[in-house]
Amino acid sequence: MAYKRARTSTTKRRDFIITVALHKGFDYDSGPTYHPLVAQRAILAWNLARARAGQPFLPGVMAHEDHISAWGSGDSARVDTEPVITYSGRISCTALADMPDSEVEMMLDDLAAQLGEALGQHRVEIDYCDRSWALQADA
Repeated sequence: MAYKRARTSTTKRRDFIITVALHKGFDYDSGPTYHPLVAQRAILAWNLARARAGQPFLPGVMAHEDHISAWGSGDSARVDTEPVITYSGRISCTALADMPDSEVEMMLDDLAAQLGEALGQHRVEIDYCDRSWALQADA
């Protein structure tokens, strides 16, 4: 079998990552820590709803990871880990090659909001191409 480049396959690379914590809220001593399947179901439902409506969707890979952070200084310095999921992918160089970045960003915001809602989060982090931002839930 021989391969050649697809006619519409050369475009700028547009990767994305959505990161959301699995522990509800900010206080580790209260609230549940959700199983990664809760996030997976939210991602699947969002993609399926868009596909059924004939709208573009965001295929990707979900990973369960540990976010490691440190804060404070001197003797009061601390480190901790927090379970998170990351959902990462690349905007299709064939199916979505002509979609403007602004529309991709709206899709990312919508999916991130769904994940935040499903996991009871106040904040969801998004990376797209060379930009990063966070969605913050209303108080």
